[in-house]
Amino acid sequence: MYPNIKDKIDKVSQLSVPILKRNGVTYAALFGSFVRSEETLESDLDFLVEYSEGISLFDVVVLKRKLEEKLGRKVDLVSLKCLNKRIRQRVIHEQVRIL
Repeated sequence: MYPNIKDKIDKVSQLSVPILKRNGVTYAALFGSFVRSEETLESDLDFLVEYSEGISLFDVVVLKRKLEEKLGRKVDLVSLKCLNKRIRQRVIHEQVRIL
């Protein structure tokens, strides 16, 4: 559908950034198989995010569901603060910031 990775990232960004902004996200980047062009039809979209203060777990669950509905695939929201040390450097290196 999208001939190259830039087009795919731009499309995901267009669809997701308004939702992210409306739901208290102050920083967002894509990482994982999607940005490496290794995704399959079953792959999820991995977002590295930072939230504004006062965001609850319920808010995060609602955000995840809204993104999944808009993007048509599963979404993982990973907080930079909670990023596993084992994969932290890889994620930081490959991330593509969208917000």
